[in-house]
Parts: sequence; structure tokens; C-alpha cells
Amino acid sequence: MSQKAQEQQDPWKGAPKCCKGCVMWASFGKDCWYYWEGKKHCTMWANSWEPKG
Repeated sequence: MSQKAQEQQDPWKGAPKCCKGCVMWASFGKDCWYYWEGKKHCTMWANSWEPKG
């Protein structure tokens, strides 16, 4: 299996422990972080794209 195929299978490779399983990290990687007043913040952990009802 190629390295690119392995990366596609494990989208959380290199993610911090708190980000494992987060769909935001799976889609955006390190770009899911935002900065406010010079501090790095998470966009909030999400396990699904479906709204909670």
C-alpha cells in the first residue's frame, strides 16, 4: 500500500490526542485551528456532521 493511500485511511495521523476522531480534523487537518488574541483555539470537537436534534 502506498503512503498516500495509508494517509487517506488514517486522516488523524499526526493529530493531537484530543483531536483523534474529530470530523473537523479529518476534513481540515491543522487548518481547523483558529487564533484569538494570539492564542491557538480549537474549533470544537465534532464526531458527526449531522446536527444534534
